[in-house]
Amino acid sequence: MKIVKLPSYDFGGYSYKNVCVFLDCEGRLIMLPTLFTLSSRVNLVSYKVDKIEGRNGVIEFRVKEGDLSDSTLDAYIPPIKKYLLYLESIDKEQKTEIPSLLHGSSHASSKFINHYINEVLAPKLNNISTLNVHVAALTFFYGWMWNSGLCERMELKLKVRIKQEISGRTGGQDKISYLSREVRELLKKEANKTSLRDFLILKMGWSVGLRAKENQGLLINDFYVGNKKCDGLKTLIAKMKSNENKEYFQYHLSSKFTKNSSQRQVYLSRNILKLIERYIDTERHTHVEMGKKIMQEKEETRISKLKKGLNTSRSPIKFIEHDSLFVNMDNVFIGQKISSGCASNVFTKIRKKIPQMNQKLSYHDCRHTFATELYHSMKQKTGSSNAALLEVAIRLGHSLRKGKPQEVTTKYIRLHGVMVSEEQL
Repeated sequence: MKIVKLPSYDFGGYSYKNVCVFLDCEGRLIMLPTLFTLSSRVNLVSYKVDKIEGRNGVIEFRVKEGDLSDSTLDAYIPPIKKYLLYLESIDKEQKTEIPSLLHGSSHASSKFINHYINEVLAPKLNNISTLNVHVAALTFFYGWMWNSGLCERMELKLKVRIKQEISGRTGGQDKISYLSREVRELLKKEANKTSLRDFLILKMGWSVGLRAKENQGLLINDFYVGNKKCDGLKTLIAKMKSNENKEYFQYHLSSKFTKNSSQRQVYLSRNILKLIERYIDTERHTHVEMGKKIMQEKEETRISKLKKGLNTSRSPIKFIEHDSLFVNMDNVFIGQKISSGCASNVFTKIRKKIPQMNQKLSYHDCRHTFATELYHSMKQKTGSSNAALLEVAIRLGHSLRKGKPQEVTTKYIRLHGVMVSEEQL
């Protein structure tokens, strides 16, 4: 089974993007989920079944419509796809011909779907929030079908026992410091609606392992650390273009910007350097020029007031030139280098636009995600947990004790288990 996304779909004089078409392994259209996503994308209406007791004591069920955002619908597509893949796996095991479970999802019962949620899906996940998104997606999917007269009313819920088991596996934490690929995709989509800068800042967390403040340490031009000349981002971009077979390029993160003044090397991929180049040439250039123009206008106003004998500052107003990669986008400080808390503010702003995300997650969890995936890849490469942890400690800038990682690094062994379960690796 696969999903094909239509670049655009025109209906009623409007154009809709990211409309999904579901196809089975033979390329045949899977009608119900396709109609569901098409209808939901066009109408942006959610369905909730309310239980109402009439005057005579008779219980009635009525559909209550609500608003649906594009981002919420986008978050529901992957859980629905996972459920359909489960139906397809049963069809293959039973060698079912059409009509099958995959093509006849409206015939599923509450008991069947609740078994999938609690006994099939839940053991593979270590995050209550993620599991709740799956329950909400299936509730919406079957609520739409029930409202259309295509299936019976469903009561889908996560059992208390399952919640307790997940809590036991995660040490009772209500936040897991690992951002799944699904969550990162949602963050990426929301960030790109705002700016390339915001997406790059997020990516510096989960792909490079930077702390929020360390984003200030990304400098465009070459710089010196003592007597040693270090490559700036423009030099690394030039090296990338002249070394087509090289995938990663080393950047020196100065101790001025790191925790505990511990300088270290970070590694920027070709993909990230290409994004940086695009950002420098477009958004950053635009914002810096706007900042210069605003400062020039303020200086002209100041001089005009001085000539008229009005009370004003006698200090010239000018734009402060700098080499920082990331610049402010707001009108007051536009074009100037970002503050130490900018990355955290960007993450919080985008997270709030994704209600199905755990709202306790922070920018620092992007760094935890980078470390967890680095540990996974290094463990696969070396076959040694100790060697993998040592590499994680070095790349994150953690201090070592007698040449060995400390507890601040070894916690990624537990997060690795969460990641493997979450991503089904």
